[in-house]
Amino acid sequence: MVALGCLGLLGVVLAFWRLGLPEVWYDEYVYRTAALAYRSGDFAPNFEHPPLGKLILAAWPGLDAGYAATRVLMGFVALAIAGALWWVAAHFVGWLWGSVAGLAWLLLPHRFESRARLDHLVFLDPFMVLFLVLGYGAAWHWFQTRSLRWAAAAGALVGAAAMAKLSALFVLPALLVFFVGPGRARVVRKDVAAFAAGALGTMLLFLAPMGGPGALLRMVGYQREHNADGHPVLVAGQAFDAAPWWATFRYAWDGLGAWATVVLVAALVLAVRFVRPLRLVALLLASLASFWVLFAQSRVALPHYYYDWVWLPTLALGLVLPALAEGATRWARTALVLLVAGAVVATGANAVGVLGERESGLVLVAHHVPPGRVLVAGLPPSSWPDAHLDEVISTLDAPYVQAVVVGNHPLSPVPEPLRLLVDEPPPGVRVEEVDGYRIATWQGTLALEGDRYRIVG
Repeated sequence: MVALGCLGLLGVVLAFWRLGLPEVWYDEYVYRTAALAYRSGDFAPNFEHPPLGKLILAAWPGLDAGYAATRVLMGFVALAIAGALWWVAAHFVGWLWGSVAGLAWLLLPHRFESRARLDHLVFLDPFMVLFLVLGYGAAWHWFQTRSLRWAAAAGALVGAAAMAKLSALFVLPALLVFFVGPGRARVVRKDVAAFAAGALGTMLLFLAPMGGPGALLRMVGYQREHNADGHPVLVAGQAFDAAPWWATFRYAWDGLGAWATVVLVAALVLAVRFVRPLRLVALLLASLASFWVLFAQSRVALPHYYYDWVWLPTLALGLVLPALAEGATRWARTALVLLVAGAVVATGANAVGVLGERESGLVLVAHHVPPGRVLVAGLPPSSWPDAHLDEVISTLDAPYVQAVVVGNHPLSPVPEPLRLLVDEPPPGVRVEEVDGYRIATWQGTLALEGDRYRIVG
């Protein structure tokens, strides 16, 4: 118990550690701006995504206080997901062993690009995951009790997950696992009706401020066009005009790290052999397959999308460890030791990464840039420099520029005049490199003549 308490305390610390440290990303700006608009009754911003996550953000008292204060909410959401996983696992393995699933969620790595903790950032995915985990727990309670209340609750929670992010709807085929095979899995009309009523009622409730069902059609239409056009991505250091089918798996490898990836994959494999009931294992695998099919066929895959489905193998880990501990064979005990050892190594690496994270990227660059207009180029498309620099512009011949910041992201080409400015600075221009960015500063006025800059005045 003492060890579990210490691990839980570490998980809480990691969830809230230095939330103002990571640089602000464009999606954070979009969602926070939309949430601020929601407060005044304007639901037009970010119409392409459902409103629930942004409504929760709008209700958060720290929204006005900036990005760091807004991220405190995300720390609480991470804790809530851990609690939801604990609740679901406890139904099968008891409250003590069930805590393993929640602890694994808090302690195993969830990195995002160069950031140590994905759920330190204001994204919609954690809201979706929270409601989806709760929905799966309610669905299993319905399956065990055949209570119409649990059926309606499961539908409402899955509907809420979809109102946080539409990709939650792709798990619906996996729920057919409840209706396959012997026993009480027979389809009962009133149960399905209760689930559908809960789901549809919740979705209509949250769509109402956006214009009702028509808003959902607009979202789906936008996402279909967006997927058809594709989205430029950087996967394994290579630039692609649209996401390759394997992008989500590579992002998961990068985000989880080798140790956590091996542990979670092994947990899924061992769950088939050791976790019972098998219907539960089938539900987890079918849900995982649904997400994988979604992201494999999508031409839009971003580095944080693996967060949408990684809770499934995490839950499997929380279920398989107690099953292995109860196993009487030497093989089961060996597998238990190896899984725990791998999880401990992954946890240690994650703790070192989160606790040791320092200022980087544009947060660090901002300390080296004078106040005023800053001309930027070559930055990651997902970054939002306006949160860190005074006045960000991209017009090459704009007047009154005080500094130039040039990155080297493969998806963001640098115009030739800016490349020459930092590669072959003219007299009077000082160039320094800070965390992969080159910063040009000067005394006087920067003027563009042809394809080169020079200092005048």
